[in-house]
Amino acid sequence: MSQEPPRRWGARGRRPPHPGEMLHERFLRPLQLDPRAVAPRVGVLTDQLLDLLDGRARVTPMLAERLSLEFGTPAEWWLDLQAQWDEWERRDGRP
Repeated sequence: MSQEPPRRWGARGRRPPHPGEMLHERFLRPLQLDPRAVAPRVGVLTDQLLDLLDGRARVTPMLAERLSLEFGTPAEWWLDLQAQWDEWERRDGRP
């Protein structure tokens, strides 16, 4: 599945999407996939994937590789999403 690169969220205060939000909105929901079924396919515990979807966990380089293989995206795409989220959180914080 081809994905356009994530937008840059440079405007101060504008919250970028968390990687878990993108996973849910661009992949799980459209493909009607249950996170409990996807977790073993990407080699993580169900709780770990659910934490990512809830914004309580980060995309690590290893997880980015696994998501990349599962969904046909570059690992860098996931890491860029995480970097944008981290920058927003550092600069503006959570609402």
